[in-house]
Amino acid sequence: MIFKFKLPPKSVPKIDLQEWNEMRTLMEKLQKQSQAMKFAQQEISSLKKQLSETTGFFKGKARKSLEGKIEQSEKQEKRIYTDMEQTVKQAGYPDVQSFARTYQKSEKLVREYNEELRAWENKAEPKKEQSSEPPKKASIREKLHRYKQENRQQQKQTTKKKSMDRER
Repeated sequence: MIFKFKLPPKSVPKIDLQEWNEMRTLMEKLQKQSQAMKFAQQEISSLKKQLSETTGFFKGKARKSLEGKIEQSEKQEKRIYTDMEQTVKQAGYPDVQSFARTYQKSEKLVREYNEELRAWENKAEPKKEQSSEPPKKASIREKLHRYKQENRQQQKQTTKKKSMDRER
């Protein structure tokens, strides 16, 4: 006997995977920059500690040297921060925090898709008939646009509150 088995429809990603890969690449770049910034901050704090410990009448050169190193490290930290902001703005996000929120939401969608795909591949019930159309693929651009709108609305609300506080 020959049996016809129809599997349930294969899970369709809710986001555009190519765009997700671009977001992931951007996130990895931001994480590397964040680590560099953290290193710079640690260096600044250790240099400030050394400066505070450098006391005495004949330690003027050492203090000036440490102050110069602190200033260079602070400039490096600011440069890293502006690079992060520019990178995110070039990708179309208003700031790093909104990108991070969007990335986390997108990551959740990708995880859900991967779980659905694993469940579909491990499906032990081949007798199920395909009763409905496969789910339609929702574009990540629509979702990202919605996430950006939400972040912009949140930013507008916070900026309005700040401006009202200043007027008082």
